[in-house]
Amino acid sequence: MATRYSGQDIGIFTAGGIALVAAGTNFTFSMTNEKQDAGLIARLGKNSQGVKTNCKLSVDLASVVSGSQRVSHVNVTAFTIGGVSYLNVLKSFTLSGSFEHVMQAGVGEKYGKPQVTAKDYQISVDIDVESDDAKTLFDFLGGSDFSNNDQTVSITVNSVVLTFAMNLNEATLTGQRYALQQISMSFDGGDPGTGAYPAAPTGTSTILEKALNAPTTEVSFTFQNALASDTHGIKASGNAVFDSFSFKVVDGQLVEENYSFVTYSTVTLAASS
Repeated sequence: MATRYSGQDIGIFTAGGIALVAAGTNFTFSMTNEKQDAGLIARLGKNSQGVKTNCKLSVDLASVVSGSQRVSHVNVTAFTIGGVSYLNVLKSFTLSGSFEHVMQAGVGEKYGKPQVTAKDYQISVDIDVESDDAKTLFDFLGGSDFSNNDQTVSITVNSVVLTFAMNLNEATLTGQRYALQQISMSFDGGDPGTGAYPAAPTGTSTILEKALNAPTTEVSFTFQNALASDTHGIKASGNAVFDSFSFKVVDGQLVEENYSFVTYSTVTLAASS
């Protein structure tokens, strides 16, 4: 029986010079043609003809602390809303990032060239209810105006500080039989108008920092579904821009990250090597 390729055979996934295979848990590479109907008036059948090609890549990461030890909830050392710590009641934290694209003109070119024109962040938080937390947090949404909606949300994971100016636009308190009360909050992006956004981190060394601080810069990528020296797989390479990302912390679980890319201009396909 012939051996089939498995996840263990993913040989290469690099983006912006950063190797992601060792920390990766799920990899996707897809090619899609934008198409138009080129059917003839005298024929009943349609003819879907390709007019532009775009490729997408995505990777799920469980980052490594050291050796085989992955980053988990125990590596979260700080969490604040408006400068007040809620680390002791934090159940989950999710940061999501999305990017708007406009396709650059390219008559005569097969591959699409997306340019990032905007970025946005959302943060969702679930916490247990303790002491006066409910009053404090719902006061951000109360009052006669929206002056308390803008709040800074910050979390420290594995010594990396993530700090965002955000707008609190929804809070929900739930209580049910045999369960603890919970407050769920949804924050939307709140670009402060000046200074770095986010406030931290500000570098561009890691894949997360590149997504946060350099999304308009194309990153080179290479993807290979076969191990080194195996010439029967596929090797794709080219440039790409960020499409979206997410960063998720849940009590009692490993920290989950996802990064999705859309390719920019020509994608080169070759046999794996």
